[in-house]
Amino acid sequence: MNNKTKLSLPTLSVIIVTKNNRRTLPRLLRNIESQDYPRKKLEVIIVDGNSTDGTIDLIKSSRLKIKLVFGKKPNDPETCKGEGLHLAKGEMVALIDSDNYLPNNDWFRKMVTPLLEDKNIVGSFTWRFAYRKKDIYLNRYFSLIGSADPVGLYLGKADKMSYISDKWTGFGSVIRDEKDYFVVRFDREHFPTLGSNGFIARRKYLLKGKSDMNNFFHIDVPFDILKFKLSDYAVVRDVVIHDTAIALFPYVIKRARYMMLHYQKRSSERRYKVFDPARTQDIIGVILFIIFSCTFIQPFYISIRGYLKKPDIAWFIHPIFCFSIFVTYIVAILIKLFKGLFMTFTN
Repeated sequence: MNNKTKLSLPTLSVIIVTKNNRRTLPRLLRNIESQDYPRKKLEVIIVDGNSTDGTIDLIKSSRLKIKLVFGKKPNDPETCKGEGLHLAKGEMVALIDSDNYLPNNDWFRKMVTPLLEDKNIVGSFTWRFAYRKKDIYLNRYFSLIGSADPVGLYLGKADKMSYISDKWTGFGSVIRDEKDYFVVRFDREHFPTLGSNGFIARRKYLLKGKSDMNNFFHIDVPFDILKFKLSDYAVVRDVVIHDTAIALFPYVIKRARYMMLHYQKRSSERRYKVFDPARTQDIIGVILFIIFSCTFIQPFYISIRGYLKKPDIAWFIHPIFCFSIFVTYIVAILIKLFKGLFMTFTN
């Protein structure tokens, strides 16, 4: 990168929420430290949820200059992200999950370039998760399929592409195609689950939405600002590494916990709904997901298609994973219903 390019780069605030991330955080911090981005223009904010596994010591020992904050609502990662956003000073903000890694040392520069070239672009995200052949089977599967939640996948709302296709198959209309990225325009009826896993956006635009810590959700805030005609995003032809899982059963339990503690608990506050019962398309999508998950036939067909495109036995996790998530979400919903009935009868 030449000096002229360095001078033109915007200030960038990197926001990371942590809670007991000793396994993944060291590598992420090293990735940030190695970025070919002017250090004076880089701000790193970590909002911690009262970690007890040594994560705090790791943060304090980093060579990066980190602003460490202990979240006011430590058990709610979305609230912590909102808190980080309002502490940020950069022109751009990067919402990097604690289990993300950056695959190359010019990743930040690649991600902000589209926003420098077009002032109408709200933010940028990568078109895929990185596929690493030596990764564990479950992370390989998530990368190959392009999602860690099959419900969003079957509703067509995932923001990452599967390796089955080399063309954009998600929501929105491609309005311009550049060498390293393409620009997609979304609307309220066609909006993906963007906002995390290596998402960069203009801070002043995000602040136009309901971005205070009590209302912040990483998808909802970009959804909020559609009313200001802030609807264009750059999909960068690069990847982000998502080291989200160790094994299937612990991950399914993690999804159940998230469903009960975060999604259901704050569902009435959401402006964006992954499943919107008012949308016929969503109802059809969920019905198809249930049928496909219980019969295994369609997920197995997807596994075969994927394997023929990019051979890896991890594709064949798809039928098992779909069924596991279906059962998990049904159990979470039933628990919520029983709790509601119990509260009704005891009041």
